[in-house]
Amino acid sequence: MQVLGNESVLHAIKECPCVVKVWSHVWNFFINDETFVQNEVQCVDDLDSSQLADWTRLGLITAWAVWSARNKELYEEVTMRPIDTAIFAFSYLKEFGRSTLAASIVPPKEKPRWSPSIDATIKINFDGAVSVGGGFSGYGIVARDSAGQVLGACAGRIPYVADAFVAESFAAVRALSWAREMGFGGIIVEGDALSIIRKLNSPNLDFSPVGAYIEEAKSLSVLFRRCCFQYINRNGNLVAHVLAQHSLSLGEEIVWVDDVPS
Repeated sequence: MQVLGNESVLHAIKECPCVVKVWSHVWNFFINDETFVQNEVQCVDDLDSSQLADWTRLGLITAWAVWSARNKELYEEVTMRPIDTAIFAFSYLKEFGRSTLAASIVPPKEKPRWSPSIDATIKINFDGAVSVGGGFSGYGIVARDSAGQVLGACAGRIPYVADAFVAESFAAVRALSWAREMGFGGIIVEGDALSIIRKLNSPNLDFSPVGAYIEEAKSLSVLFRRCCFQYINRNGNLVAHVLAQHSLSLGEEIVWVDDVPS
């Protein structure tokens, strides 16, 4: 997407041949996704007011994505295929929609403290924490049985990750892989990041920046006899939260089984 010296901005983001392909892909994604369009649509004039608002948002995101791709090619010598730019723009719009929906929903009032499962299922709580200015993060995990007895705990660093959203997603994956290592059969996985829990419970493929972690967690979940994901507030997730904070001072992962910290 290289821009010539006499090329206009409009041409750079809309009219040059490779960019036309981006817009074509984006339009096809949009009209074939029932989240946005449920009727037969041939052109923009066929969109209703709600659909037009979504298309306008997607148009702005696409223009930004095209401009960013152009700059990467000019200054970093990194070339993105039109289809990749289109996928990025469309998945960004989808993630924006999910985040807006999550923000508009008031989480149900939870019990202020952790409560055990009502059957023999093991509850696993996870949390992530970010080191302020440290350029890394950490995770904390604790497993308890239906009597509330601690079966084990785990904490460790996540190097080169300074984003809370990514840290929470990584913690969810590690909670599941650790549960497999412990030999647990039926589990309930709880976390206090509502958006992450929603993603884990969604049947849709996740194209967000944490999508790889979400899909890995879903793949691990089917290996258990039973596995479900639940949201719990911070008070109910306090032990995992404290472990995650403690992990920031660790040099390597620590697993407690017989001597769990109090």
